[in-house]
Amino acid sequence: MKKGNRILKENNQVLLNNLAEFALSKFQNGFEE
Repeated sequence: MKKGNRILKENNQVLLNNLAEFALSKFQNGFEE
């Protein structure tokens, strides 16, 4: 169970990082236009 929770936490971190990068790129592109 603990192992599964750790994997889930790592997956959530990856998703958050991807979301942050996506939002940042959209934000920067919006400023450039």
